[in-house]
Amino acid sequence: MNRKERVRKAYQNGEGLHLGSEPYKLFVDSYLVQTTQQDYGRGDITTQSIFNGERGKTIVEVQQDGVIAGIEEALYYFSTQGVDATAYVRDGTIVSAGQCIIRKSGKIQILLHTERTGLNLLQRMSGIATTTQQYVTEAGIPVAATRKTDLGLLDKKAVALGGGYTHRLGLYDAIMIKDTHLDQLRAARGYNQLDAISDALKACAGKHPEANIKIETQTLEEALWAAEIFQTVQAKEKILMLDNFPADKVAETIQALKTAGLYKSVLLEASGGITFDCLKEYAKAGSDIILVGLLTSDVKKISIHEVAA
Repeated sequence: MNRKERVRKAYQNGEGLHLGSEPYKLFVDSYLVQTTQQDYGRGDITTQSIFNGERGKTIVEVQQDGVIAGIEEALYYFSTQGVDATAYVRDGTIVSAGQCIIRKSGKIQILLHTERTGLNLLQRMSGIATTTQQYVTEAGIPVAATRKTDLGLLDKKAVALGGGYTHRLGLYDAIMIKDTHLDQLRAARGYNQLDAISDALKACAGKHPEANIKIETQTLEEALWAAEIFQTVQAKEKILMLDNFPADKVAETIQALKTAGLYKSVLLEASGGITFDCLKEYAKAGSDIILVGLLTSDVKKISIHEVAA
């Protein structure tokens, strides 16, 4: 298996992010119930004052170019509220400003009180998908999200629809040894940093050899040491996170791993404060994948509106 395929298998976990998957559907249901209750509360007193059961139609249009995401979830939400909705695009479609993406019909009271929840979902997910596509195109290598999300699995699905990799969906689907784990090991057992790395890797591999195991390293010395320890344990995939390494240090670390004969057995991930402007530098440095928290923590929603038809 080549490195590109190894990266895909280790970082793309979006196959179950659809409403046919019970865990995902439960997550979406929980989000929609909570969001609707917060918005609707005891009722839409404005709409209820004006309308008396009349029926109407609306169209949902995008107002800027982008990648659409959230269609599946929006249609599902509208159906649970008694709204008939038809989509004219699929999730992941590139759309242009002015394009109609959904037509809806139903009681006007319901069309109006469900409008904001549906639009918020579409705008956020489409914004994430659009930004992700831009990052992936610029980098030229895989780009993945982190766990810095406000809407959890919805944000992760949006990343996948934009061509990015989801990374972990939670704490349960891969081992990720962070600096906080190592700090606690040093404090609890009197270890130095390298001892903490050794103990953490051996403990995790001993209990979960079937899992992907990643460890955060902050210096060239730590990366080489972790790669050495990785040679002594079993894991599905062995990953070095080069955390807050400048691009030139990533290149230096990769060369050192190659010189030591350790490069082929590990994957290299660049992470920490990486922005759009420096993506190409990290790709050129030789990183296998780039993690970008900004994909889901600093969301730029795309403009979508709904009007009477």
